[in-house]
Amino acid sequence: MTIKPIDDTTLSAYSDGELPTDEAHAVAAALATDPELQQRLQQLQSVDSAARSWFTQGDDEPLPAGLEQLILDKPMEPARVVPLPRRIPLPAWGLAASVVLGITLYMQQPEPVSPQIQQFADTARTGEILEGDGWRAEIASSYENAQSERCREIIQHTPEESITLRACGSPGDWHWQINNSDNAYHTASGPEEANRQLLPEEERQWLNGH
Repeated sequence: MTIKPIDDTTLSAYSDGELPTDEAHAVAAALATDPELQQRLQQLQSVDSAARSWFTQGDDEPLPAGLEQLILDKPMEPARVVPLPRRIPLPAWGLAASVVLGITLYMQQPEPVSPQIQQFADTARTGEILEGDGWRAEIASSYENAQSERCREIIQHTPEESITLRACGSPGDWHWQINNSDNAYHTASGPEEANRQLLPEEERQWLNGH
């Protein structure tokens, strides 16, 4: 079985032992003769290892003195039930619908991306890691999508969650998409199979504006 091209999603699945046997054999055969593919695999494994190591820090640290007891001793307030009116006047429905629509549109607006992350997306290469105050970000991949638009996938980790940020466009002029994931750590997942991973030299020229 031949795989062309072997993208970062496939390499990540191979590293985690998640590929079918025949596909894993094909990837192993390609790795044996392709130094560039070996380097990409090492970068992915380095990112995964660094992220796992970071999240294990502090797992065994005890709570500050007295905090646990304070939580246990705090009495629970009784639930308060607020009765709803039996009928809503007809004109109020229009106002209520406007409020719901406004909230929905607000929630659909993309969350702001920090200047640190934007600058990181402008210059960092795939596999590089940026540490902030209580968070850690990594460049998971650079690729060209089905619309011939070049994009970057960045995974930002905090102790509470991991967030996938996709930046499409060019350095200094990104269009961002943000997806919140669950609280468990997952290896970086690349874009869909229709996307073409950029080679290291293509990525370098793109980021340098060539």
